[in-house]
Amino acid sequence: MEDERDRVSEFERAWKAWAERPARRSPQDAGRRVLEAARQRRRRTRAVRTLLATAALLVIAVTLGIRRPRPVPEPTPRAAPPLASAPLGAGQALIWLDAETPLYMTFEAPPAAPGGRP
Repeated sequence: MEDERDRVSEFERAWKAWAERPARRSPQDAGRRVLEAARQRRRRTRAVRTLLATAALLVIAVTLGIRRPRPVPEPTPRAAPPLASAPLGAGQALIWLDAETPLYMTFEAPPAAPGGRP
């Protein structure tokens, strides 16, 4: 416990000696240095902001100025020559699925069963 009190009192003596030492700079000189440091910081900040704004405008101008290839419109397909349909016989039907695809169907009655009923 005694050792701890000695360390505390030694610290207090050192603290008081440090607090009583003369200042290295006058208050006026210290104030001038702080103001000058603040001005320089403002100048650097302003320069960086100006540089960033200029870079952003340059990127926007380049982006808007880039010519993008325009999509080439597909040519209008030529009309296919009309397909000639074969002559239809009895029990046949022609159905067009689209402009180029015909579907021929043949219908035939079932054979009659002996006795007249199917």
